Amino acid sequence: LDQTILSGVNGTLLTDVVQEAYQDFLVQVRLLSGCNCDPTDPEDQSFELNLDQFQAQVSDLETRLVSVLSKAVEDCSEALCGGLASSHLVLKRFKKIVDLLQDFRTSVRSDWSWELESECGVILNHSLIQISHPDDLEVACGYQVGQLQNRSDSSAEGSNSNRTFVLTNQI
Repeated sequence: LDQTILSGVNGTLLTDVVQEAYQDFLVQVRLLSGCNCDPTDPEDQSFELNLDQFQAQVSDLETRLVSVLSKAVEDCSEALCGGLASSHLVLKRFKKIVDLLQDFRTSVRSDWSWELESECGVILNHSLIQISHPDDLEVACGYQVGQLQNRSDSSAEGSNSNRTFVLTNQI
């Protein structure tokens, strides 16, 4: 009993009660062993009186210990049942969140797949490269990339013409 440690909400309080009961038991053992009587003398009744008193005190200590240990077991079972109930709630909530995330993923994939098929269908129905003007080259794509200019150096011999390459959204 001297090394008993109870945990839980009331663990410290219950451990203190067990330790106190153990110390009380040791006091009762010292009182009984310190008695100056001869237990072998049939005429000396003091030993029987001390033994009866010891047994009554030990019975009281046993009652206290049963009460404390019962409380500790009750706290433990409440914590266990409460823990199980809360863990079931957490598990249900987790499953609900996972289901929502899976539905969202399925929806996003479906939307993305539909848009991809739609854009691919449109792209495949158009010419990839179109020349609308002699100086313009157009490439059909889903996004406007920008405008690039290829300018010849004005100091170089030859033409000073500017060629413009335009990437436009043809879809």
